[in-house]
Amino acid sequence: MTVLPGQVDLVNTAGLTFSYWDGNAGPAFNGVVDGGNGTWQAAGLDNWTDNTGTINAPYTNGAFAVFAGAPGTVTVDTSLGPVVSSGMQFLTSGYLIQGDPITLAVGSNTIRVGDGTAAGAGSVATIAAPLTGAGGLNKADLGTLILTGTNTYTGGTAIEAGTLQLGNGGTTGSIPAGNVTDNGTLAFDRADAVNFTGAISGAGSVSQRGTGSTALAADNTYQGGTTIEAGTLQLGDGGTTGSIVGNVSDNGTLAFNRSNAVTFAGAISGTGTVAQVGAGSTTLGGVNTYRGGTTISSGTLMGSATSFGSGAILDNAALVIDQPENANFANAISGTGTLTKSGAGALELTGTSTLSGPTNVVAGLLSVSGSLANSAATVQSGASLGGNGMVGSTAILSGGTISPGNSIGTLTVNGNFAQAAGSTYQVEVNPGSAASDLIRVIGAATLANGAALNVSKNPAGDYSLGSHYTVLSTTNGLTGTYQVTGDTAISAFYGLVGTYDANNAYLTVAQQRSFVDVADTPNQTATAGALQSLPDTSPLKNAVGQLATANEARGAFDQLSGEVHASIKTGLIEDSRFVREAATDRMQQAFCAVGGVNTNINAQTAGQHLTTTTCNPDRAVAWVRAFGSWGHVNGDSNAAKMNHSIGGLFFGADTPVFDNWRVGVLAGYSHSNFDVDDRNSSGTSNNYDLGVYGGSQWGNLGLRLGTIYTWHDIDTSRSAVFAGSANQLDGSYSGGTVQVFGDVGYAINAGAVALEPFINLAYVHLSTNDFHEQGGIAALSSGSDNTSSTFSTLGVRAASTFAAGSIDVTAKGVLGWRHAYGSVTPTSTMAFSGGSAFTVAGVPIARDAAVIEVGFDAPIAKNATVGVSYAGQLGSGTQDHGIWGNLTWKF
Repeated sequence: MTVLPGQVDLVNTAGLTFSYWDGNAGPAFNGVVDGGNGTWQAAGLDNWTDNTGTINAPYTNGAFAVFAGAPGTVTVDTSLGPVVSSGMQFLTSGYLIQGDPITLAVGSNTIRVGDGTAAGAGSVATIAAPLTGAGGLNKADLGTLILTGTNTYTGGTAIEAGTLQLGNGGTTGSIPAGNVTDNGTLAFDRADAVNFTGAISGAGSVSQRGTGSTALAADNTYQGGTTIEAGTLQLGDGGTTGSIVGNVSDNGTLAFNRSNAVTFAGAISGTGTVAQVGAGSTTLGGVNTYRGGTTISSGTLMGSATSFGSGAILDNAALVIDQPENANFANAISGTGTLTKSGAGALELTGTSTLSGPTNVVAGLLSVSGSLANSAATVQSGASLGGNGMVGSTAILSGGTISPGNSIGTLTVNGNFAQAAGSTYQVEVNPGSAASDLIRVIGAATLANGAALNVSKNPAGDYSLGSHYTVLSTTNGLTGTYQVTGDTAISAFYGLVGTYDANNAYLTVAQQRSFVDVADTPNQTATAGALQSLPDTSPLKNAVGQLATANEARGAFDQLSGEVHASIKTGLIEDSRFVREAATDRMQQAFCAVGGVNTNINAQTAGQHLTTTTCNPDRAVAWVRAFGSWGHVNGDSNAAKMNHSIGGLFFGADTPVFDNWRVGVLAGYSHSNFDVDDRNSSGTSNNYDLGVYGGSQWGNLGLRLGTIYTWHDIDTSRSAVFAGSANQLDGSYSGGTVQVFGDVGYAINAGAVALEPFINLAYVHLSTNDFHEQGGIAALSSGSDNTSSTFSTLGVRAASTFAAGSIDVTAKGVLGWRHAYGSVTPTSTMAFSGGSAFTVAGVPIARDAAVIEVGFDAPIAKNATVGVSYAGQLGSGTQDHGIWGNLTWKF
């Protein structure tokens, strides 16, 4: 007969008799293995049978005992001698073996719980009787064997399969000291504290099931992982051993109790807690997700941001967060212990912590976005403290750094603040606003001599002169000042400087270098001085003040100077000669002086009578002259080169008066262009002329006089563009030129050529009215202004008449030296809005210039003459070339 249908249960006992427990669940000799309750003795009672159940006999002492049938409680009775077993099998779940000790036979005694199938994994057998003897215990099959006795066998323990559980929720259940080969599960289920000193090896696992505490005192190498279902599993017993490998599913407490330094590399998960109870140092090296929190009651617990799960940390000893890379840490920290931040990474604490012990930052960055308000912080050399949260009293040691915010932000110190020499406050400021990093101290602050404030912009931008950035505020006073370093040189002129009052430290945008200091030329100096006079709130002053280099600033001064207004005066005064030369030439022509048509000198020399046309002083004459001229005045070491041109028309009429005089009137219109390319400036002037002229001839001596007034309508355009500012500026204003002039010449007959040495004097006075430019913050305003120049021209005129067919043509020329007296550099006085007036100079009028004219006149009718001439002025740095054409009509 078989015990279970379809199953063969064979255990090789090396020749020992099989013995089946037949208990008292049924009658003896009934052909059934009944099992059930009963007493197990070495001899005497016939409650054992064979596998058929047909024969009942006493237990064969030392046999392999098989417990089948109905489960029950088997009580071991050694009154007839020791009960010896060479192994056991529990085919039925629920047996309890209790009573006197069972002696395990020498060798490995296999105790199987289960029927050899997967279904047998749910089988449970409990042995409360002590297991003694020289034999060993080998737990086999998939079920659970619970040992609740105090076992003393000496042959070692092995778990081949299933679970070997020590204890069943009470305070008993142990195996003798020694190692365990675990290829199944070794479970601890005690309600008290147990110290397990054996080393556990093998492919199996360990399970802590009881509400008590189990200490693993040996260095264990089992590979199947660890589960804590309840209670505490403690690694170590206060010494230098006690470890496991692999991951832990922690739904109770995993405790570390070592006196030395140890690293636990496994991953800890579950709803349980981790406790550091030993005097040594434990490093958690895994990525842990346990949720029950962490307790540190002794020694040091070390790890990174991923080491401490998601629960709160009660730190009454030492917590070290060694962070190699950047990470956030949300766990709230409480207790009286210490917190140390090490590692090169940045650690951001986002939780609200009530830790009252000190915080020590020894490496990397500790960024507090939550609160450590009760923890005094010390920052060591090479380390940094930052964030937007709150810390306790704070000391930054030499080599340490404090940098509030994660970017710009405020770090609050709940207590006193001290910054040592050689330490750094890394402050960020926003040039476009009043925002900056701030250390807000609820207490007093002390800055040692040599404490640095290192500045950086975030983002980049322009500062406003006079702006204040509050970087440190206190409630109980500030002692000491900063050594300001870093990105303090805002521009060639502005810089950030430290300023202070009783409770605050500021970074203030101050002008550290005057605009005038970088100017090279008089115009630049004048313009720079005017810009300097503007209020600090002036956008123009700030735009110039933001320029990065002195060279950029000099360029801006040139653009802003309004130099074109002064240079236009040079052009207008120079061009005033065209209308007076027209009047002078007409008087020469009228009196048949050298250069007039059909001169008497030439006629006499030629021995011919040449018919004159307009060369007749007793007739009224009308005339017109069209002209054009172009040229340039080179810049000097101050003003830039100006190109200019003019074109227009003069017309007039004159008539004899008195005995030997002629008097006439003239009018004209011309248009002038001025370009100062290096100053991005240009201008135009529409000119309207009205004047009187006259002259007389006494033999060879001729006199020509006149006075002319010219109205000017002036328009200017200039671009003042430099880094941070762009202005397109336009101005319109009027002016007037009045000039008086005289010319004296003496005609000399030189054969076929007539010569006339001459001297010409002219006084020119230019006045300009006030103007106000439009178009931007760099617009200039000016009041009325006056400029005067006096010129003399000393030279000789020459003329010769020759016949060209039926027409008498007069060739003529002038060679002279023109000299300007007094100041030859026109100036303009102007001002920026809100600033003081300044004066700039334009390009100079040529002090000395060669005057050259070449042309001809010819009659085209009895009463009409035409002429064409080239006229030039050549001076040092100046050239002017022009042509004109005349038409003269005699009435």
